[in-house]
Amino acid sequence: MQRRWPLHVPLGHNDLALDEYGDDMLVSVDHTHGYVYMIRLKDRLMTRLYPIWINDTTMAMHFSGKAYNKPGWVLVSTFGNGKTEWPHQKVFALQLRKNPKIVHLMHHRGAVTTYFAQPQASVNRDFTRFVVNSNWGAPGDANVDTYMAEIPRDGF
Repeated sequence: MQRRWPLHVPLGHNDLALDEYGDDMLVSVDHTHGYVYMIRLKDRLMTRLYPIWINDTTMAMHFSGKAYNKPGWVLVSTFGNGKTEWPHQKVFALQLRKNPKIVHLMHHRGAVTTYFAQPQASVNRDFTRFVVNSNWGAPGDANVDTYMAEIPRDGF
């Protein structure tokens, strides 16, 4: 490592991914200012992807950027309580570009009552499968199961 610099503060849940050009990206959420963003690591260029404070609601989320064979996309799993807006309680594919495409993949139906009941999705290298945990509405850690979903190669 030849140089170091701070990327962005505050840094929420995040993951590394490749954009459509093969550049290393950090994808994260800024709960202080209310948006999901990406930072291109080679020059620290930050791009806001979408807002999280929709109609006075908020949510928490996890990212999975390990689809290295389908660069330019990350998997997002969201959770939160209260009013439901378009991104709440979902798993979706998020394109890594300004004004991104968002592809809804599933509603996880989790009831987040403890930390380990939070849905955390993880994608495979080809973005043709993902796993996500959910308690399917039954509160507590003991009821959490893992589900796998398949996505057609040409699904998006």
